[in-house]
Amino acid sequence: MLSEMVGLAMTKAELRMNAVGQYLSLVATIFLPLNFLVGFYGMNFDNLPFRSTSWGLAALTGLMAVTAAFLVFVFYRKRWLRADTRN
Repeated sequence: MLSEMVGLAMTKAELRMNAVGQYLSLVATIFLPLNFLVGFYGMNFDNLPFRSTSWGLAALTGLMAVTAAFLVFVFYRKRWLRADTRN
């Protein structure tokens, strides 16, 4: 009976670690497109879209905000970002 209790405790710890891993994967998924956009526009090219305009930085920042908000909305809608209230 003691070995079964130890097994249950280990299973509970593994489930908690899996939940943390899933949450970190979602956060990384949100920041992946933002990292791509920043890396792409960080290159030393003069003929990139929005690079030579005065409103280019605002457009890029707006695109990044819309992308992050959309991903957070989708993940929240699928109930992947909601905190689990069950213990």
